[in-house]
Amino acid sequence: MKYEAKTLHSILDEIVDALITIDATGEIQTFNKAAEDLFGYERKEVIGKNVSMLMPEPHRSEYDAYIQSFLETNEPKVIGTGREVMALGKGGREIPVELSIAQIEAGKKPVFVATLRDVSSRVTSMKELAGTHGVLDNVSRIQSQFILDGDAGAAFDALLDQILRMTDSEYGFIGEINQQEDGTPFLRTQAITNIAWNGETQKFYEENGPTGMEFFNLKTLFGAVMTSGKPVIANDAMNDSRRGGIPEGHPPLDAFLGMPFHLGQRLAGMIGIANRPGGYDDEIVQRLDPLLATCGNLVGALESTRQRVAAEEALREANERLNETVDQMTKRNEEVMLLSKLEELMQACDTNEEAYEVVAFISRQLFPGLGGALYGIEEHSRRLHLINDWGDCNVATVFASMQCIAIRRGRPHTSAGLGSPLNCRHVDTGSYVSLCVPLIGKSESFGVLELITEKSDEGWAALEAVRELAVTVARRIAVTFANLKLSQYFREQSVRDPLTNLYNRRYMNETLDRELHRASRTDGGILSVVQFDFDHFKQINDQFGHGAGDAVLVEFASILQEVSRASDVACRVGGEEFLLILPDCPLEIAVARAEKIRSELAALKVVTGGVELEGMTVSGGASAYPLCARSSASLLRAADAALYQAKSAGRNRVCEAAPSDVTDISSTIRSRALSTPSGS
Repeated sequence: MKYEAKTLHSILDEIVDALITIDATGEIQTFNKAAEDLFGYERKEVIGKNVSMLMPEPHRSEYDAYIQSFLETNEPKVIGTGREVMALGKGGREIPVELSIAQIEAGKKPVFVATLRDVSSRVTSMKELAGTHGVLDNVSRIQSQFILDGDAGAAFDALLDQILRMTDSEYGFIGEINQQEDGTPFLRTQAITNIAWNGETQKFYEENGPTGMEFFNLKTLFGAVMTSGKPVIANDAMNDSRRGGIPEGHPPLDAFLGMPFHLGQRLAGMIGIANRPGGYDDEIVQRLDPLLATCGNLVGALESTRQRVAAEEALREANERLNETVDQMTKRNEEVMLLSKLEELMQACDTNEEAYEVVAFISRQLFPGLGGALYGIEEHSRRLHLINDWGDCNVATVFASMQCIAIRRGRPHTSAGLGSPLNCRHVDTGSYVSLCVPLIGKSESFGVLELITEKSDEGWAALEAVRELAVTVARRIAVTFANLKLSQYFREQSVRDPLTNLYNRRYMNETLDRELHRASRTDGGILSVVQFDFDHFKQINDQFGHGAGDAVLVEFASILQEVSRASDVACRVGGEEFLLILPDCPLEIAVARAEKIRSELAALKVVTGGVELEGMTVSGGASAYPLCARSSASLLRAADAALYQAKSAGRNRVCEAAPSDVTDISSTIRSRALSTPSGS
């Protein structure tokens, strides 16, 4: 079919992508307007010339051969495929483009249509992303150190130092946003630059800096961040209408940037920095954005009741990032599909045992014809023990870590008897060739992935052929184990009270429901609970300070754990409130055990801060299923009512709930007991 040239050019010029047609000799036939804009050539400069003029080396010298090969064999090395290549513009300018070539027939002659799209912006974005790796590495190091030693102060100080260096700012702070009783937010610093300007402010900093300074005035620049929940940029801070003024002698405040960070949907805190030369802008805000999630996670770790939510959110985000990375990097072949399946299944694992089964299942398919074994490393003995194996080869069941060269070197190692200068001693190198790959994730060793086959040149070649794939598999396995360990750590922390290490209210509710359900399904099943509340605990805090009060609570928690059975569950459910769950324990024995706890506390002497405390007492209330109540809520109300009875009767005693109508007692009794003028 013939087209008028002018009409054809008009049609092609409407296409937004660069479009070029060439004949079988490589001569350019058409060159649309988008192609002129992309390459910088006018149409008349390229029509009739070989398309290789638009290609840098080595594509220029290879192009004719590609076309000729396709015409002879009809095998598409370039034709019919899309890929990213470099094009050559006018003046020698190289342009990254996405190229797709198709073949059509025109008058029984082949014509090739090339479609090109400029991807320069995407390439630039990838380079900018690479430039942030150093920052992310530092963030990862800070988070890892916090996980290891739990020192939140050091972690926040390191983060603040990173932010100041990134932005070339003079001073700043990282603060946690809390709520006053009336719901008004206030700021408590977690890290702050020492800008003391005299002896008095230096002393104030030394006394309050480590524990956190509190700021309640919202009519300030950082107050605007707390009330709006949005970044605040003030490059003329002293004349900004939102400023609240600074004390006499305070270092100059020329420019200010405040950025909020969140924990879930909640405003958790903010970053404030000052005096960057040239001020602040949206680009600085974007550069600091990756650090905001880190600040939020650290604040979340300090809030024991929200640790599980924070951990799950961080893990979800990490898994999403991992999925995105895998989606971008995955190649379209059988091995990559299996790797994707491996990663998908590993992410669904909740325990190491589940992960082990997944590894063995996928490895049989990833490494056909090879035997293999997965070894885990015992944390204390540092021995490796066989978890799972496949194939017909004999493998060791347990061996010392020093017997494996891969563990000692921290990298893959092949053992082939005389064919290797150094061999793993757990491998029978007289019969087998073995490739050991250590499972190392987040600087921690989790075990070894071993691939093994009969000793021969073919066996050696087979192992070398899968070496890179084995390293990739091992790396992904190790990352999953590291994430599982981190998840298990946060899961444990989320149900513990950070002060006493007793279980918290969330765990108490779950355990009470579970134990009550178990008791209800057992003939003659019984369950008792005892609720404790300190008497006049506020007086201890007021007279001796909260540190002394905390010491008393810790000692009481120790008494609870010492007196309790292994099956009992001791919980801290409030400030000075505790609950003991006693499965398979009748009410009278529960009361006797509560009396023992009460008497041991009464005889206790606590020395803290140079002060000896004694004479502390608690009141207790006990109830039991099914004698006093038949549901978790009514069981707690019954114990609460008995506790109120103990308080009313003079405190320092344990009362048991009556077996009549206790399930209907209003929960307001507890609030009345706690509202007495003399405290509890």
